[in-house]
Amino acid sequence: MITVLGTVLAVQVLIAVLLFGTVAIDRPGGLRRTVAEAHPWSRSWLRRRALDSTVSMQAHQRALAGLAAATGERPEAA
Repeated sequence: MITVLGTVLAVQVLIAVLLFGTVAIDRPGGLRRTVAEAHPWSRSWLRRRALDSTVSMQAHQRALAGLAAATGERPEAA
């Protein structure tokens, strides 16, 4: 029983070190930048999320412009 608890505790400590060891609060860019530097595979993931967000925002803006044109209203200045 003690061995199992010790193993569970060791795994939790390892996970904590891996997760929080790469986080540098005082650095510009915070967690996203630090994770991308520590784990090169995550750079592409972060890039895809940023691109998805940009594409989504552009689609939203086009939809609003189309709606404004259809209703004859002038779109608001951004």
